[in-house]
Amino acid sequence: MFWKIHSIYRHLCALTHTLGFFMYHAHWNDLFNHFNVQQNIDNVQQNLS
Repeated sequence: MFWKIHSIYRHLCALTHTLGFFMYHAHWNDLFNHFNVQQNIDNVQQNLS
């Protein structure tokens, strides 16, 4: 019984760790994309002026 709970717990830990890893990187990608978009907008505005 204990080992069953332990293996389920380990799987949950691995799963949440993986999800956290992906969410962390997705967050940085969002920031990076936002920064790139901002730069592109600045470039367009400079080209228009």
